[in-house]
Amino acid sequence: MATVKTTAPARTIKQNRPNILLLVANQLRVDCIGACGNSVIHTPNLDRLATEGIRFRNTYSTAPTCTPARTALLIV
Repeated sequence: MATVKTTAPARTIKQNRPNILLLVANQLRVDCIGACGNSVIHTPNLDRLATEGIRFRNTYSTAPTCTPARTALLIV
């Protein structure tokens, strides 16, 4: 087994950039998440993300199908 050494400097300076997590889910309607009012389906992890983060409530898709819409996110 070979060992690879790297000469890249370690990051010691704290960067002031925000952590951004963009979740894109297939066939998950907004009313299927507890944080959006559903009391039947339990989604504790998504609820926590929605409570502690930012929710975009007025959005639209560039295309009605999955693949072109996700590709549009990569191009921007």
